[in-house]
Parts: sequence; C-alpha cells; structure tokens
Amino acid sequence: MAEELHTGPSGMPANPETPPRPLAMRVLRRVLYSTARTALAVALFGALIVGVLGGVYGGLHQGIVGASFGAACGAILGGCVGLVAGAILGAFSGLVAGVLAWVFDGPWKGALRCGAVFAALMGLIGLGVVIAASAPGGAGVGHALTVVLLGVATGVVGGAALGAFLGWLAGPIFRELVQELDERRAEPVDGLRSR
Repeated sequence: MAEELHTGPSGMPANPETPPRPLAMRVLRRVLYSTARTALAVALFGALIVGVLGGVYGGLHQGIVGASFGAACGAILGGCVGLVAGAILGAFSGLVAGVLAWVFDGPWKGALRCGAVFAALMGLIGLGVVIAASAPGGAGVGHALTVVLLGVATGVVGGAALGAFLGWLAGPIFRELVQELDERRAEPVDGLRSR
C-alpha cells in the first residue's frame, strides 16, 4: 500500500523489538531487585514480630510505659536485623541462577571462568602449604612450591574441562531459567504500562 509509513531503514521493521540486555547486566539487575525486595520484606516482618514480643515483655514487667518502650525497641531491633538478614538472603537467592548462567554461558566461557576459579582455589590452598613448609622444621619451600604449581596447573586443566562440559550441558538450562525469571518479573510492569 502506498499509504504505509516506513520509519526505519529499508528491510527493517517499523517497531523492532528491543534487543535483550547482556546476561551480566540482567543478573546484576535481578540480584539488586531480589536483595531490595527481600530485605524490605524481612525487615517489616522482623519489626512486627520482635516489636510485638518486646511490647508483651515490657508490659508484663513495667506496665504500659514498658510495653510502649519494649515495642519501639523491639521494632527497631527486629527491623535492623531483618534488613541485614533479608539483604543477605535476597542477594544469595538472586545470585544462584544468575551466576551459574554467567559462569557457564557456553563451553568456551565456562572453560575460561571455571578454570580461573579452580586455579584461584588451588592457589589459596597452596599458599597454606607454602606457609606450613616455610615454618621451622618444614620440608622446604622449594618442594612446596613445586607441589603448589602442579596443583594450580591441575586445577586449571580440570576446571576448564569441567566448565566446558557444564557450559555445553547446563548453560542453556541456566540461561533459560534467568530469562523465565526476568519475564515473570516484567509481566506485572508491562501489564500496568498497557493500561
């Protein structure tokens, strides 16, 4: 039809869908959202529970003044503890699927990232071996360094192999899980926008 308007270049649709954000940005956004939401919910729940308990305890021992003071102190204490505990719990629950999806995002990335993690772990364990060997009466630093370097090399090779295998096998599963969680979180927002 001659009346159609083409706002984009030829061959491009008029309203292209926005490309998905990089996986690392989606994981970070999900972790921040989960941390804030869980911290707020647990802080409110903790303030309510500990505030009621503090009010009852203060009322039994000091009367109405003690009840109000105990409720206020309990609510503040429960809110602060709940805020910290909820933030830790929310960050952990948001990180689990996201970090697994980021680490095992394909065989090559899985091999590189998992190999680096295993090398770092073996290096930390080896640092303890070197410190123990350098103590008086130890077996000697030279022998300990040889053992540590062999351990780090083994960690790199083993971690890379494991990361490549899990990136090939489980990477798509983790990415789909993150995508489903993002879509589920975005549904209420999109529904409000359409109204």
